[in-house]
Amino acid sequence: MASINDLPEYVLEYILLHVSPYSDLKSCSQVNHLWNRMAKSALEKKRRGLNEAVQKQALDWFIKRQQAGTSSCIQKRHSHACAVLGRRMYIFGGCTSNTSTTYNDLWSFDLSRRVWVRPLSFGTPPPPKACSSLIAYKEKLVLFGGWAHTSPYYPLYNSWRIFDSIHLFDPALNRWTEVARRESSGFCPATAGHSAALFRKNLMLLFGGLQALDDGRGPPYNMSNDIWLLDLRSMQWQKQTIEGKKPKARYGHSQIIVDDHHIFIIGGCSGPDEMLYDMWLLEALDDGDSEGFPSGRNWKWHLIEVTNQKDGAPRLSFHPACRVGDNVVILGRSRYAKKNILHRSGSSGPSTLNAADFNFPPNTSGTKAWQSTMCVYALNISELVEKHRVTWLERGETSARQPEHLVLYTLVKGEGELLMFGGIRRDSTAAPRTDNNVETASNTLYSLSFQQAVI
Repeated sequence: MASINDLPEYVLEYILLHVSPYSDLKSCSQVNHLWNRMAKSALEKKRRGLNEAVQKQALDWFIKRQQAGTSSCIQKRHSHACAVLGRRMYIFGGCTSNTSTTYNDLWSFDLSRRVWVRPLSFGTPPPPKACSSLIAYKEKLVLFGGWAHTSPYYPLYNSWRIFDSIHLFDPALNRWTEVARRESSGFCPATAGHSAALFRKNLMLLFGGLQALDDGRGPPYNMSNDIWLLDLRSMQWQKQTIEGKKPKARYGHSQIIVDDHHIFIIGGCSGPDEMLYDMWLLEALDDGDSEGFPSGRNWKWHLIEVTNQKDGAPRLSFHPACRVGDNVVILGRSRYAKKNILHRSGSSGPSTLNAADFNFPPNTSGTKAWQSTMCVYALNISELVEKHRVTWLERGETSARQPEHLVLYTLVKGEGELLMFGGIRRDSTAAPRTDNNVETASNTLYSLSFQQAVI
């Protein structure tokens, strides 16, 4: 009697390409040796497909429908924190643009079932805040910094409190724990608008941001270009002393961990109307000491040469970057400024998703909306470490389903897709605020993926 195991291997692999890579594919890999091999091949093909789609500028946009008025509808927000842990993407805090309300809620998006869930958490939750950082460490989330009020134009100049607290969230227990400050060791000042990432397995590396000069309860504030390390085992801080030239102090930038010895900093903002377009590489060649902290003696900053800037993103501040292989993806306003956008329903979705969940909604008014749109820009970093040079990839064919331009969103990588959530939808990021320049916070989740070839 014939069975699915009698199918040619390329057909079985094609079937597995349409299975969720977050949970179902793992289950399929446990059926037998053949399925295990085909599941691994399918997962590698998904990852390779995303890399190739970025390289060829062939990413397509898909939208997750929100069920308004239900318990699974996450509130609109921007300047929130985001991290992926296992099969879930977590969103913390942020604020709205119309009421200036900050949140301290935590939401998870199940990447397998494609549904939002707000965990019923216990313990000591963080206060409401925006512009904080959230990273995944082992089986927990680490939340640091942030502030209590955000303005949609220059958010880091209108706060009344900046935070220096560290909170841990354990998804297995749905419990928040505030980490007690250790007065015996140095500690990072209250900071917001910084970047943070897991570094060398057990360290959190933090760069830049806006720092409070006193207890964080009001001006004056100071922009930073410091590097701080947090040992995630002992929860002790160390400030790295780096000699030589340094990047200008900034916030609203992007940080990419290239490897255990190189950190890439992109753009940012050094004050109102002071947008930065420079890129820097931090070379960290020494290893950790017995306590886990590097000495910093062989740490050095390098200003990076940027080529083919005509195809680069028009803004690098408040537009988070995400690494995909040898490229860094930055979403930004189309260089064609205004574009004719006709929102319409789609009938297909990315290869890893449910097409019914990820479609563009119809334009209920039946009219065309003239808006500034989002485009995908890709920066090749294959020569970053050796030659201190990066190159913007030539712009490919523009997707027909670009959303309106957003800022202050989050962008993270999943399996075979990029996930963009929230932000502020604006007619123009450069124009002064007027009645005609409407700002709207978003609760839309976009998936950037690629169309799977049909056999």
